[in-house]
Amino acid sequence: MRVHTGCCFAAAALLAGCGFYEKPSAADAAEAVESFLAAAYARDCGGRVEVRRLTVSRVGEYRADYDGFPVFAAVELGCADGTALPHLAARSGRDDVVAVVKRAPPLMRLTAFLPPRLRTERERDETRVEAAETRGMPR
Repeated sequence: MRVHTGCCFAAAALLAGCGFYEKPSAADAAEAVESFLAAAYARDCGGRVEVRRLTVSRVGEYRADYDGFPVFAAVELGCADGTALPHLAARSGRDDVVAVVKRAPPLMRLTAFLPPRLRTERERDETRVEAAETRGMPR
């Protein structure tokens, strides 16, 4: 796992101005999101996920309801054996919020995650897409 090394300890982070609410760069967010996505979907791929494309367009402002900074990116994932991740097909290549990042104590590492609220929104969207496909409607 790649680790953000800009701040080592919480006390040092505060002194250096690298606190919880400092917006990370797109490059730092991309590293954290790539690690998160590979781990989050590993069980669907027999343990090996390929991040075929991850293009972070921007990091949004801090959102309290997400407890972090939303990361907007276009992402394409697949299993290392070449099979697709079908539940991601509706989102593949779209510039969308793919994860949220924040600095986690005590080492202030930048970590990516999918907060419960965003997970619920995502599941609702996927259910709508599946329902439309079963009725023969385009996404």
